[in-house]
Amino acid sequence: MAYINLNEYRIIALQRSGHHAIINWIISNIKGRLYFLNNCCPEVNPYSSFNPKGSVVDIINIDNEIKSMFSKKDYLLFNYENKSLKNIFSETFYNNIDNWVGKSKNIRNILILRDPFNNFASKYKWAISGTQWVPSLDDIKKLPEIWKTYAREYLDETKFIKNDKFVINYNKWFSDKFYREYLAKELNLLTIENGIKTIAKWGPNTWGDSFDNLDFDGRANEMKVFDRWRYYATDKFFISLFQDKELIELSLRIFGHIQDTEILYQ
Repeated sequence: MAYINLNEYRIIALQRSGHHAIINWIISNIKGRLYFLNNCCPEVNPYSSFNPKGSVVDIINIDNEIKSMFSKKDYLLFNYENKSLKNIFSETFYNNIDNWVGKSKNIRNILILRDPFNNFASKYKWAISGTQWVPSLDDIKKLPEIWKTYAREYLDETKFIKNDKFVINYNKWFSDKFYREYLAKELNLLTIENGIKTIAKWGPNTWGDSFDNLDFDGRANEMKVFDRWRYYATDKFFISLFQDKELIELSLRIFGHIQDTEILYQ
């Protein structure tokens, strides 16, 4: 069988979950012909729905890719942000994906999850002090429910992803070199430490709506990514997001106890 893509990685994550940092790390540790399609829409061809900003593509040939006149690639990556798993992995997706992007030899549906305390804090900061593409407080109120759907899928309690599922724990990726070594082996990366100190230049990091923006570029591994929640530890709206027993239980199962976060829910 002739393959168009040697490796096809479909990446699913919530906004402000660190997934762009992981994508940047993957891209930094591979060699060969690469396409990355940023922030695609469910149930349509990724080549016709991606956001050109932040993508890594050969713009000249995109029309050919949409028409199924594919160029061969070593790596094809595309991601979905804040989308319903049911909508992403729909019957339409499974019936059409090979026609949309071509046959791939190695496929991974990569679900990235960050602990809810720091994930929600990063999104909340964007909502209350952001300047571009600012999420509403109603969007923030919905975070616990969508995070729980991702967590259940992470734990295999649901099966929206029918096959080739691969989960990544952002907290462990950031802090554990041995975990990164495991991920690199599974994802066919040639090296592991390239890009780990580089700020991912996507989204709020680039225009000033994140905690550190680009201040730590070159030493991103020094950022206090596990303490973002502390900025809002006395904020009533933020605390209200954690009055959900199932949310806390899922977080404990996946991430263990994060020091002092119990003040948000006890």
